[in-house]
Amino acid sequence: MTHSTARRRGHGSALLRMGNKMGDELKLASYLDAEADAMRLYESAGYVFQKDAERYSKSSPMVRSP
Repeated sequence: MTHSTARRRGHGSALLRMGNKMGDELKLASYLDAEADAMRLYESAGYVFQKDAERYSKSSPMVRSP
């Protein structure tokens, strides 16, 4: 999670793009547990909420295919 004073400046998006690029090059799916306030960022990067996945916390499981 990006520190509250550094949000909305593209830092999280840049890290996400870098990680997605690496996963894509290796043809690997990516998984994460998203907090509610970050779901829009992840959805814009191609992650899809997994509504049928078992949940062990308040976080939302999301997956992105390469």
